[in-house]
Amino acid sequence: MTRSSALNGKASRVTGRLCLYRAASLLTALAVSFFLFYRPVYASDRRGPVIRPAPEIWDLGRTRKGHSPKKTFLLHNTGDEEAAIKSVNCCCGYNAFIRSWNIPPGKTAEVDVSCHTDRKPPGIDTRYITITYNSPDGTELKIPVTTLIIE
Repeated sequence: MTRSSALNGKASRVTGRLCLYRAASLLTALAVSFFLFYRPVYASDRRGPVIRPAPEIWDLGRTRKGHSPKKTFLLHNTGDEEAAIKSVNCCCGYNAFIRSWNIPPGKTAEVDVSCHTDRKPPGIDTRYITITYNSPDGTELKIPVTTLIIE
């Protein structure tokens, strides 16, 4: 082995190490900047109206077959803008009547919910009420509603 080929081999190892060092430095800088500037967006950070049901699951309780239980539940606007309810969709014998279609920030609206049990079999019946409103990200609110139907 000649002296020049030994020097070339040593130079390529030094160049390779330099490239690895630069790549590692770049990755470290990217990782540090990611953790310094990345901040997850939580639901509480969103701007605009945010509607939350109270309670999370609406339970109409026990009822006899053929009766129509009714109960009033609440919708809270925890956002920083007025919530404008666009539509309320119920299915399979459930009805919902919203007393106020606009909910200011920090306020609540009452929702009267009823269930017609004439055609339902005995047992636990769970369905959903879907509320569409002016959510900033276009999400709908799906609230589970349940009742226990007895003979």
